[in-house]
This record gives sequence, structure tokens and C-alpha cells, in this order.
Amino acid sequence: MTKILTAKFASEDTLKNVEDDIMNGQISGFPNEKIFVDKDKKEIKVIASTAIVSGIRGIFEAHGADSVTESDWKD
Repeated sequence: MTKILTAKFASEDTLKNVEDDIMNGQISGFPNEKIFVDKDKKEIKVIASTAIVSGIRGIFEAHGADSVTESDWKD
């Protein structure tokens, strides 16, 4: 199953760091076309399989996400 994880952060710098960690860190090779950054809302959305949801949540938490929501991806 596929999930959409959305997290809000306090700054644009944190958004960039989170995006970098997802693409280059713990989840190396994660496709950047499944990461959506909204600088105005200071929000990042990630479309991911349930197998790596906990890893994405861990990155969000490590960067002090103000809030995290999760929903099912509907094709």
C-alpha cells in the first residue's frame, strides 16, 4: 500500500534539510519525483510505500516537525 506523509516545519531551511535527508541519507536513492515541497506553507509531502513510512516519519521527527499527517494514496 502507498501512503502520503505530510509534515509542516518552522523554516524553509529545515524543509531543504529534510528533503536532502530523504534523498541522500537514510533512504538513499528515494525518487525525488515523490517529494513535494511547498515553501509558502513550509510543508513537505512524500509519497511512499508502507515499507519505508517509519523511516520517513523518523526523518520528520528528527528535524522537529510541527505536525505530521498520514493518508492513503488513491490512484
